[in-house]
Parts: sequence; C-alpha cells; structure tokens
Amino acid sequence: MPDALDVRDDLIDLQRALGAARAALVAYSGQVDAERRELFPGTGDEQIVERRAWPEDQVARL
Repeated sequence: MPDALDVRDDLIDLQRALGAARAALVAYSGQVDAERRELFPGTGDEQIVERRAWPEDQVARL
C-alpha cells in the first residue's frame, strides 16, 4: 500500500475555507429563498418570477 500523501498545511487551510464559504452560500441562499417565499407565496407566474428575482442588495452580497 502506498504511503500517505504529504499535503501542505496551507492547502488544507484553503480547502477548509472553501468548505466554509460554500456552507455560508447555501445558508444565505436558503435564507433569502425563505424570505422571498413569505413575500410572494402565490403559485401564479407573476409570484414565481418575483420570488426568484432577488433584489440588487441581496445579489450583491453573493
């Protein structure tokens, strides 16, 4: 069996930071989605478009 790979600490730190950033993105996206569903609860086309069209301030945070 081959020896374990020697991975530099800075690469491990970058991988952890990437995982944290992805988790934060998923959490924020879920939060905005829930807020938009409360604001536009209908099932009609207009409500769906409004629900999916994020305001500029929320898009800018991404």
